Amino acid sequence: MSMAAKQVGASLRPVQTIAVISGKGGVGKSNIAVNLAVSLGMSGRQVLLFDADFSKGNLDCLMKLSPRFNLSHVMSGEKQLHEVILDGPGGIRVIPGSNGVIEMARMSQIEHASLVGLFSDLGADADTMVIDSSSGLSDSVLHYSRAAREVILVVCDEPTAMQDSLSTIKALHELTGVRRFRVVANQM
Repeated sequence: MSMAAKQVGASLRPVQTIAVISGKGGVGKSNIAVNLAVSLGMSGRQVLLFDADFSKGNLDCLMKLSPRFNLSHVMSGEKQLHEVILDGPGGIRVIPGSNGVIEMARMSQIEHASLVGLFSDLGADADTMVIDSSSGLSDSVLHYSRAAREVILVVCDEPTAMQDSLSTIKALHELTGVRRFRVVANQM
């Protein structure tokens, strides 16, 4: 499965890819991503929830999952991507990120591209991928926002969160060409 399409027999079927981002941490982005994924899963969609916060991943904690392995084990070559996927609530499948692994925060463009390539070989049956991105403007936020069909920006009414959100929109538009953002106001 690529970020945009998945092989089904001899034809390609598009995968709805949704990146959930925020300009700053603490606005509820991960909670929105989890609730969106579970809601879609409960409505009959086959959802893959990807924790793309590579250094401070916490989706497993939010869903009370206990992964033995995570994305850092995949990137180090210890595990294959399909070996770290967990069953989550509402019938969703979860790719746990890593927490506190500094090498994951320092991934190069080539390593990000390699990770995307792993999705091509995954073969997981999913029609929707929700990407819980890190906050701010890291390379992963830029990369996954560019690759997603939909970008959801989570904001709250705190002045610094509003300023960081506007900066994020401007930077993503200028650097990646993202022109449309869906905005979720949280904690208002």
